[in-house]
Amino acid sequence: MVDLLLYFAYGSNMYRKRLSDRIGFIDKWDNGTVLKKQLSFNKLGQDGSGKANLIDQEDEKAYGVIYQVNESDLIKLDRFEVGYERKTLEVQSDNNGYLKAILYLANNLQDFISPNKEYMNHILRGAEENGLKQNYIDYLKSIPTID
Repeated sequence: MVDLLLYFAYGSNMYRKRLSDRIGFIDKWDNGTVLKKQLSFNKLGQDGSGKANLIDQEDEKAYGVIYQVNESDLIKLDRFEVGYERKTLEVQSDNNGYLKAILYLANNLQDFISPNKEYMNHILRGAEENGLKQNYIDYLKSIPTID
């Protein structure tokens, strides 16, 4: 039997198609929130645009999607998450209380870097298809992009 892990996606991997293209079949578990973290675009991507990351921010929350994965899924995902490290943090699940989930955090931070439009569209599709709060989706739409 394969041990299932919980993976918290807060960037482009919230979009089911993007994540399944990377690791194969995925099973959504719930939506969730990480307290005292804020979404930021302070990781420099290989294409020169900003990529999503979470930064410490006392009075903020970061929203995302919790997927069930196994270790081999994470090994596949590691190849796409260059410049990020796996961390385990407490996540508040919408329907299942507080739990531990794996997420990726950038380890070489910059100032804000605008994401490109295609990348931001993946994030928006993921937020919309998973029913994240409308005010968070509106916030995502307000982030300036490189066209």
